[in-house]
Amino acid sequence: MFQYRIYGLKLDSDIPFRQLIEDSSDTAPDIILRKSEPSPALLDLSKDSFFDMDPKFCWFHNTTLFCWIEDGTRIFYSPQENANEEYLKTYILGYALSMLFYQRKMPAIHCSGLRKGDHAILISGKSGSGKSTMASLFLDNGYDLMADDVLVTAVRDNTVYGYPAFPWTKLQRSIAEKRFPNLANLIYIDEDKDKFLVPWEGEFRTDSAVVDSMYIIIVAPPDTELRITEVTGPDKIMLILDNMFPRREILLDKNNPLAVSMAAKLASSLRLYAVFRPDGQDTAEKMYQIINETIDSREK
Repeated sequence: MFQYRIYGLKLDSDIPFRQLIEDSSDTAPDIILRKSEPSPALLDLSKDSFFDMDPKFCWFHNTTLFCWIEDGTRIFYSPQENANEEYLKTYILGYALSMLFYQRKMPAIHCSGLRKGDHAILISGKSGSGKSTMASLFLDNGYDLMADDVLVTAVRDNTVYGYPAFPWTKLQRSIAEKRFPNLANLIYIDEDKDKFLVPWEGEFRTDSAVVDSMYIIIVAPPDTELRITEVTGPDKIMLILDNMFPRREILLDKNNPLAVSMAAKLASSLRLYAVFRPDGQDTAEKMYQIINETIDSREK
């Protein structure tokens, strides 16, 4: 068996994950991951849907695996025929764990998590919005990585805490080829976007950090002025839902009150900003500047 630290918890797995941090402590595992076979009843349910979200029992299936999650503590998986092993692991670390933390009432956020000391910011945005570019600028200017894609949160006493994922980041093939002479040492994760997971070379801590604010990059029409706006009210809840993981269509399937409740709790405890950037323009440095100015003004 293999034991790792991820999102603040100890994972006991029957398969290895080279991107995860090993946990050799004597503490009991919080999460169990095992290969198994789905029951006939579950297979019957899956004929009409690809997933279900439930506070006690979640499941999903695709061409790579069948997976079900129980009571926020156990993940079971069954590989499909000729399944790609790295894709299977990616779905476990993504969809399966986000469903498990949903059962723990700890919402997973699709974002880059960046920390400075014991405090962190989250940067979210749809594919192509510039989220990764913005995160890289913060990493180049004194911040450390917490998560490149998904970060798990918890709210205690009106304070949001973020729990780090693992010290690997995503790169497009063209960038990975320039930085790494042997791509075989990396983890290929995305055929559609042709991306690799690569090791993070900076500091990486496994403890939680206080999340001070979240920035959502929104691509606007080309004639839009670059601006940042603090979001309040119902729009704040909806934007958080839009950036929770798994995606909103899954979270809100069958009128999911728990997902809305978690988003509302985050909204009441977190400063949220929308950053509108004009499409087709290189505004990365200016975006970094106005976000940093917001951070600086709040700290004074």
